[in-house]
Amino acid sequence: MTCNPLVLVLVLGLAAGDTGARKPDPPGTGRYLTQFRNLFDKWDLDKDGSLDKEELAKAFRGPDAKPLDKDGEAGKPETLFLEQLDTDGDDKISRAEWDAWARDLSVALKQRDDAKERYQATLGRYRNATSRREKELLSRQLQLQKQALDNATRQVQKLDQHFRSAKTLR
Repeated sequence: MTCNPLVLVLVLGLAAGDTGARKPDPPGTGRYLTQFRNLFDKWDLDKDGSLDKEELAKAFRGPDAKPLDKDGEAGKPETLFLEQLDTDGDDKISRAEWDAWARDLSVALKQRDDAKERYQATLGRYRNATSRREKELLSRQLQLQKQALDNATRQVQKLDQHFRSAKTLR
């Protein structure tokens, strides 16, 4: 009896628990993740599913940029970005490494945006408050919400620190 290789691969993949399906996006992060996925596709010039030093040089310093030699790399945004995302140490950012970073950053962006929305809504209620007691309560809420917003902003900056200098983002 012969076995179809495609069926064998599918069965072995299912047995291993790998259906090939991507995890669902965390709630409210789809718009961010779509932009990050599109950016990866744009930067992956040779369409091999990873970003190498040459592709990162072009993304961060323009279409004519060449990768830096070892002496010229220290402190450059693309090198720092590669170091930040390259968890397996192969000097490339794989789609999986990119997606893990993009998911973390997307969640942080969503949390920051939600915190900012809550702060702005409370600020509007504070400005329209008529009693002193109401203003005092809202003032305390604003302080707590400002702290939450600052914390969420710091988390975004931590995940995003080397990314914003890319030429294609300007």
